[in-house]
Amino acid sequence: MIVKTRTFIILALIGGIWGVIELEFGTLLHSAHVPFIGLIMMCFAIPLLVAGRMVTRMRGSCLLSALTASFIKLLFIGGIAIFTVMGIMIQAAILEGFLWKKSPAKAQYLFGSALSVLYSLFHPFLTLGILGGKDMTDIYLRIIQSGKDVLGLDIGFAGLLVIILVGVHLSVGFSVAWISYDLIAGLITRGVFQVPSIAKSDTSD
Repeated sequence: MIVKTRTFIILALIGGIWGVIELEFGTLLHSAHVPFIGLIMMCFAIPLLVAGRMVTRMRGSCLLSALTASFIKLLFIGGIAIFTVMGIMIQAAILEGFLWKKSPAKAQYLFGSALSVLYSLFHPFLTLGILGGKDMTDIYLRIIQSGKDVLGLDIGFAGLLVIILVGVHLSVGFSVAWISYDLIAGLITRGVFQVPSIAKSDTSD
């Protein structure tokens, strides 16, 4: 019972930190119309989600933290943040899907995080296109133009720019997760974080 209480406190704290970052910094970025906000915000979220999963060893930790962050976002901003909340939950679900084992391998954290970040590139097609009713071509062209502006590339072939953007998103997610995993693993080894023991029957799940 004590272990479960500690686990939920940790996840609530992580979700709370994520929610405050989304509320303050995320809102600021949206107000300034900064491109690829999902990529930027996941650089904060991934270390928190990786830490929560590694320290608590609890399946569903990513989703629970995302729920807390989403609640904070909606509580203070309201329904206007619903599309952002959808992104938070979907990206957390993608990472959670890779961490189905009781003790996921490092590679699962890395690839799950990479794909979670990559999703943010295509999130506007769901929110603005399918749900918002905007033209998919306009959304695509806006992403392409943002890519040209951010990368400083004047590429005539849009398909090549999409490949570059996909590579950047995957690389950022992979790198942030790698650094986060090694950092948390090192702190656990040094005894800074106490993690629950795993029963033998759970290691083969």
